[in-house]
Amino acid sequence: MDNFSVEHRALELMPDIETFTKSCESFTESFLQLLDAPMIDDAYCGPVLFESQPLVESIYRFFMNQQTLFATPKPIGGGFMNNLELKMNKKVISRSLSIKSITGLQTYDGLTLEGHYPIDFEGVVPEKEFFLIENGVLKSLLNRRTPTKKVPASNGHYRLNINSMSPQITPGNILFSSNETFPKAELKNKLIEAAKGEDLDYAYIVRRMSGNSVMTYKVYVDDGREELVRGAVLDGFALNSFKRMIGAASENVAINFSGYNALATFVVPDGIIFEELDITKNGNLNLNTPFSIPKPVMTVEY
Repeated sequence: MDNFSVEHRALELMPDIETFTKSCESFTESFLQLLDAPMIDDAYCGPVLFESQPLVESIYRFFMNQQTLFATPKPIGGGFMNNLELKMNKKVISRSLSIKSITGLQTYDGLTLEGHYPIDFEGVVPEKEFFLIENGVLKSLLNRRTPTKKVPASNGHYRLNINSMSPQITPGNILFSSNETFPKAELKNKLIEAAKGEDLDYAYIVRRMSGNSVMTYKVYVDDGREELVRGAVLDGFALNSFKRMIGAASENVAINFSGYNALATFVVPDGIIFEELDITKNGNLNLNTPFSIPKPVMTVEY
């Protein structure tokens, strides 16, 4: 399963019907190509290149929640609390990576930031920019007016959830950056070099991600050719996976993403290489069993 969507803050910013139709056709063609793609037949552990769309999906999943970069006060009677807050001013991801809230900015490096808003649900003007993680070290969390021990004041990120129509902590504009960058055109060569260093015959590029579903390509180290494969899943992929990175593209892209909450804009490198990820075959796939029985009638002989 997969899906495709385009999100903007205003109708006039949406693409025209011809552009949108071409995007839908391209998505459909790539999805149908999976029908003829070979199934992966072995386990892999090594460098993996993420392009911008799956990178944003991963940032939202692992960093934008109550267990990571959202300040969550512990209930008086006990219960859930954000344990990441206990690691304030400690290293939590690779020192080559930084995550900054830039909600108060309307543009960044020539890119329009549609996640900008002038005031949050509690009447707080969002801070222009501040580090959440700086060079791998946790510096702050997104917060509302309810204080926590490490984040005692609001930084203006209490917003209306467009799905539940109730307010909650939600990002506005997020800048994800690396201090180890290369031109995007060089990323594939860096990936191949890293795979050769591990004596691997191929590496992987992840071009799309939707939930646990990924569209992956094998990149062979001998000639650089790419092969679309199916049945691949990222095994053990989590926040800790961001601790070992090889580098990122020097070019940035802005991608809007709501995650069923409120529209946020993520400015990310146009590709990033994880030093080591596990990719295995989806064990839940069963392509031999028919979806229906042609004649579900029981024959009884007398």
